[in-house]
Amino acid sequence: MEAARDKAMQRRTFALLAFPVAGKLYSEFTPASDQVVERLKSWKSFKVRWTAVERALAGARVASKIDTSDLLSPYDGKPLRYSYDGKHIHIELDSDDPASPTRLSVPAEPFKRR
Repeated sequence: MEAARDKAMQRRTFALLAFPVAGKLYSEFTPASDQVVERLKSWKSFKVRWTAVERALAGARVASKIDTSDLLSPYDGKPLRYSYDGKHIHIELDSDDPASPTRLSVPAEPFKRR
């Protein structure tokens, strides 16, 4: 259902680009509708990143690899990228700007079990 909504929003955007006056009027009357969608995607992105951290810390030691097949970016549907260098958990997830993914680095020292 979310994919259908995204496709419909994309078609609406293309249609409004063809008619600049209509596009300007539409944006003046409906500014909050797109903000809600972006806020939902931002929240989902936050949840996906911290779910990865939770998985990394679930075992007796910080995981060097985790399953990311179900941890998908709400912006493009690609899985997040996870790595652990022995000191920090590094997570990267595509955002609304493909050139600037969201990055999260969590120090693992406080979470290591001895």
